[in-house]
Amino acid sequence: LLELGEFERAIESCNKVLEIILNDAEALFNKGNALFELKEYKEALTDYEASLRAKPDFVSAWNRKGETLFELGDYIDSLLAYEKALEIRPNHFDTWKKRGISFEAIQDYKDALECYGKALELKPKDIEILKLKGSILERQGEYQKASACYKIALKVNANDVELWKLMGLTFCKMGRNSKSIEYFDKGLGIEPSNAELLNCKGETLIKLRRYNEAINCFGKAIKFRSNYVNALNNMGLVLDSVGRSKEAVQYFKQCLIINPDEQKLLINKANALSNNGQYENSINVINRVLKKYPKNSYALDSKGLSLLRNGQIFEAISHFERAQATSKKNKRIFIHKGLAYKELKRYEEALACFDKAIKIDPNDAESLYYKGLIYNELCDYE
Repeated sequence: LLELGEFERAIESCNKVLEIILNDAEALFNKGNALFELKEYKEALTDYEASLRAKPDFVSAWNRKGETLFELGDYIDSLLAYEKALEIRPNHFDTWKKRGISFEAIQDYKDALECYGKALELKPKDIEILKLKGSILERQGEYQKASACYKIALKVNANDVELWKLMGLTFCKMGRNSKSIEYFDKGLGIEPSNAELLNCKGETLIKLRRYNEAINCFGKAIKFRSNYVNALNNMGLVLDSVGRSKEAVQYFKQCLIINPDEQKLLINKANALSNNGQYENSINVINRVLKKYPKNSYALDSKGLSLLRNGQIFEAISHFERAQATSKKNKRIFIHKGLAYKELKRYEEALACFDKAIKIDPNDAESLYYKGLIYNELCDYE
């Protein structure tokens, strides 16, 4: 009955057995499994514990108890249950895997890796474990080791689209964007309609300044999944960046139909409106964010820029200063504040702002450009 997915009937059947044999470990275990599948975790836990009282060396019941505690958010006790299972059967692959996942949940990545290592000793080519291990290594910045895990997994199954995506993302984090696109294309060769892969490829193409190709990728992703917010948002961002702000606004509107109160989407829409010269509309949108999150530095900066463009320079500076109070490392705020002071011909203060932006990012061409303009206005050609 469990295998057929008839969980209620399975519970009835187990109850009948338990009427005859009060503490039958198998019946209690199977009843717990049916309750687990119905997401009745507390009731399932009660039955697993009763099963273990009847049969303390029941490895499967210890494992299921660990899984149930995990689902209930009790990660420490889930680890204790898995530890008990391993005392009885030290080479139980599934227990090492689940124990590793519990360690991940409490951000104990060292012990999680140790568990995945033990699991791989038992099954060296298990794709799921290789993915889990690679994911932790990637999170720790060990990209070469992470990619080595994915490569082993790809030798087992070269048609695993997720593995090609993981390879692409890892190489992207290594700054090897062209290689990253090769891996995304491998995945797309297997599944051309994979919206996530198309979105990942589009994001990487933006880093390479291949904007038209990125637009094409996002367009395909949206075609295959019309409500894919990440692709819709990315399409808006890339269109805005190439001066097609009016079109960008429409994509952000689509995003906001799906997620009406998402701060980042509202800010992106406000920025596109501002870039399209619709300053009042931009300010109205950003005020929705600031009403709920008055210290959001990105919203304050966005509003400040619209105010600046609308000629409300002193009010703009006030917003930039409020933004800096909560975000001292955002070079964009310093650049925008510098532009406001430049408009007022308060050149020393403008230069100080651009210098701070350059301190944050020594290769910031925009700040260097604006500094050059000021020196030119001051006739300081050195």
